[in-house]
Amino acid sequence: MDKGKSNDPIKGELRHRRTRFVIRSAAVFFLISAIFEVFSTDAAIPLGGAMRGGGVAFVYHTVYALIYLVMATGLWISGPWAFRVVLGGTIIYSIEKVIYLFDGSARSEELRQSLEGYEIILDTILQSSNAWMLNLPMVISILAWWGFVGYLYLKRDYFTATITSNVSVDKNAPNRK
Repeated sequence: MDKGKSNDPIKGELRHRRTRFVIRSAAVFFLISAIFEVFSTDAAIPLGGAMRGGGVAFVYHTVYALIYLVMATGLWISGPWAFRVVLGGTIIYSIEKVIYLFDGSARSEELRQSLEGYEIILDTILQSSNAWMLNLPMVISILAWWGFVGYLYLKRDYFTATITSNVSVDKNAPNRK
């Protein structure tokens, strides 16, 4: 008998509810992220060696809002396409963040704007041998996204099971052709 699986219907239902809770919670957080992106369409973004505002920032935030919204919808309704959408969103997010990690001048400009008035702290951070630690949160974030994709891959049966349970057939119903 497979240690992780059980033929007990009660344990199966509990496992399904737990998976549903995790996936729907993620959907709520993606929806919240989409809302934050909508309200920050005028916020400048570090891109191409500088902080970009205006139309570039608007398009950037709008695209991310749409990505998060589609991901939230797919996860909430357990669409069979949800895994592919989350995978695509994760690929886009990862590429953009890796570019950000290697765009030192844009990151420096972002830090300068964020720490305006605290130049001593900024100089200490940028001249320190621990400046690599600024990359750590971004790397952890990318790994967390891929961890969630891995989780969804392991739980991919949830999406097909949800579809089949939503389309139940009453065997006693008259045949209507």
